Amino acid sequence: MGRRDTCADHRQRHLRHGDHAHQYTAAKCLKCGLCLEVCPNYVNGKTFFGAAFANDCYLVATRNRAEGGRIRALYAEHFGKTCSKSLSCMEVCPMKIPTLASMSKLNRLKR
Repeated sequence: MGRRDTCADHRQRHLRHGDHAHQYTAAKCLKCGLCLEVCPNYVNGKTFFGAAFANDCYLVATRNRAEGGRIRALYAEHFGKTCSKSLSCMEVCPMKIPTLASMSKLNRLKR
């Protein structure tokens, strides 16, 4: 039976310095919902979950590689397929979270 990786080992192997900085920034989300208020793709009751969801998917997928495939599938279904990239979410965000960077990094994660 192989050695289990610790969280520190896992992060060292899979994340570069810039990824650590972006994780910190993405984790600052207040869940205030302003991104949903300005998003042209968000309609209450539909399956588009908005920028806060995309940032959370990025955070969870980079911290839990075992669930990465499932997280990416949820991201694709509830955000990736319907985001028109108007980026109004980034303009209104009080924490100035670069959601486009989260999207890009999530799309580039190794499967």
